Amino acid sequence: MNVVVLKVNGAIPGTLTYEITRDGKNLPGVVHQIPFTIKNLFEDEGHIRDLLPPSLVRDIRQWVLDQPAKGILAVDAVNPEMDSIPWEYLPELFQWPSVTVVRLLEQKEHVAKKKRNDKSRMLAAGWSGKPWYDLPAIQDELNALSQVALGEDINIRVLFEPSPAELIQACKAIQPVFLHLVPPGIEFQGENLELIISGDKDLEKIQVPEFLSRLSALDFSPDLVVLNSCHGSRGESGISVLRLITRELNTAVLGWYDQVYDKAAYDFSLFFYNRLLLEGESVLDAFRSYKTLQSERKNPESMTRGIGFERMARPSLLGLPVLWATDLEQLSQPIIDPVKGRKEAAGTGYHFETAPLYEFNQNFLNESQSIPKIELDFEPQAWLNPALLKNGRPVIVNLAVTPDRELPNAGLSVTCDTGNGSSKVRLTMNLKRGRQPIPIEVFNFPILYQLIQENVSRRRINFTASCQYAGFLLAETTRSVLWMEATEWLDKPDTWHYIPAFVNPFCEGVMDVIDKADAVLKNLATPTSSFSGYQTGNTEDVARQVEALFNCLRTEFKIKYIAPPPVRVFVPGEAIPSGQRVRPPDEVIKRLRGTCHDLAILLASCMEHIGIFSIVVLIQGHTYVGFWNNKQDHTTFWEEARRNIRRLTKGPGKNWTITDKEELRQLFIQGKITFLEGTSITNPVGTFPKAVQLASQYLGIERQFDVAVDVQASRYEIQPL
Repeated sequence: MNVVVLKVNGAIPGTLTYEITRDGKNLPGVVHQIPFTIKNLFEDEGHIRDLLPPSLVRDIRQWVLDQPAKGILAVDAVNPEMDSIPWEYLPELFQWPSVTVVRLLEQKEHVAKKKRNDKSRMLAAGWSGKPWYDLPAIQDELNALSQVALGEDINIRVLFEPSPAELIQACKAIQPVFLHLVPPGIEFQGENLELIISGDKDLEKIQVPEFLSRLSALDFSPDLVVLNSCHGSRGESGISVLRLITRELNTAVLGWYDQVYDKAAYDFSLFFYNRLLLEGESVLDAFRSYKTLQSERKNPESMTRGIGFERMARPSLLGLPVLWATDLEQLSQPIIDPVKGRKEAAGTGYHFETAPLYEFNQNFLNESQSIPKIELDFEPQAWLNPALLKNGRPVIVNLAVTPDRELPNAGLSVTCDTGNGSSKVRLTMNLKRGRQPIPIEVFNFPILYQLIQENVSRRRINFTASCQYAGFLLAETTRSVLWMEATEWLDKPDTWHYIPAFVNPFCEGVMDVIDKADAVLKNLATPTSSFSGYQTGNTEDVARQVEALFNCLRTEFKIKYIAPPPVRVFVPGEAIPSGQRVRPPDEVIKRLRGTCHDLAILLASCMEHIGIFSIVVLIQGHTYVGFWNNKQDHTTFWEEARRNIRRLTKGPGKNWTITDKEELRQLFIQGKITFLEGTSITNPVGTFPKAVQLASQYLGIERQFDVAVDVQASRYEIQPL
């Protein structure tokens, strides 16, 4: 396996010592001073980024580049007080898409797992939490799990509202390979951890240490425990419940870092167990598959519904899955053999059995004397752009069926065939007579993300929707869709808010700029100056940092202006071009050429890397960039803007775009934003003050203003390509 083990000792604030093992070899350790507290991690993303020293970040990045195989970053945090540190967020921050974080808990004595018989056993238990909690998806989840492998050689036992004694007895009798627990909440204080359960009257709790002690006395050691509840890895400066389960049962444990929306936990269960039980993937691969899917369809607004978004200091930490293990080798092996005849082509999507199954009458068709008829309405998107797909734009626009009678246990499927492989989503539903829409939010196709990873250029791909019943194919239709290249940018009002997908603060080109700009900043300011973002609280320091980036690009790289690529971007059904090909920051730095749009994206990427909040501004025929002079002004503006009811009608991106020219002008007049003409870096005699002056004039020019897109404000929903 491609593994780097980070053994972390110490505490924060204080000194952390990283012991590094790669390919079985111990590398020189790293000592790192941490001045901030765990609480600070949830107040500022920059603190999470500072958990690792720069030298270690560079070493891991080089390891990622050198190893084509997917990597595991195994974090062995010796001190349980560090369980609340969001290590799983590091790959997202540092743009290590092929790296999966696993929390490693070394056992003093390795206990070999017992050999299992042919039947794989699963025990799922959940509690509604009524009347203190309102989590209807818990019962839905248990109902769905009871059917997820119906008819296969997998024994699934489901308990709803069991008492602690009933749960212990069930574990003793069944000895499950998989233990799935869905409590409505967790309470913790030091090692006094409790799973909250209840009936309809009095609140009850399960004492976790006592519960685990009783299981250990039964010689009970499942291969996997899933705790599908909030706060599994948040120890509040103490041990987390996930660590405690891993330690006491010597098993792999999967849970959630912080809060997770009720429906998101439900979706996770269906996806994960279909991968694990029906497709025969290992725990690690099923976990990776979910992480990949999750990163492509983040929607924190829905994930925080009912929680109170304003309370979440770090929305990007919401719904962060966490995997603990004592044995990485065992984690990477399939727990069971794939069920014969059920494994699809590479990249299979969901296999849902979401409806209660009726007992089927084999003579139904003979009695009805006719094969059912059904109309199938199916409309995928006419074109798929990677930047939009990766950031939540749905693949399917409409899917509805109209049967001429009730059809219990009808099968619906949608297959995506890209030429490189296929993904299929299947559902079993009880259809009523007449038209009924099918929920399209469950339709995700992993094979599309493979196209993104392989940087596949423009091509046609096919989507096929079909409906089956009692062995008959009742309806089927195929639609052709245009797959667009990752660098194709669409200059359209309904896609402007996706611009931050092209802003990449951790690509190699940006790294090269930052490395050289450091010396430029020290010459411009003082020998002790550094790229510290807004940490000094001085607006002049912020301007100097941006000026250092500007001067470095102008004098050290000597970038030249170039016209947009000659082949414009068209989409189906439109006679005029909708956009242009974007040269990403890596290409601009390598070729030293860029358009106004390319250079604005490059500058925004560099500013984001050093922690300065940028704005990309589009006006008719031109793109330039701006930056916030003060972090607090940025926070205050967007807090007020998101509460402004007038913004509710402005469609997608309303929480990070400005479409009112006067609103943007006022931010400039009040000294909250500085604008910068990016093409000035191509002028050998250009200066930073002159570039600021040129860009400031655009707000007064009678040229159509399109939009200003705030990169930092978008990051809870729009991620870089």
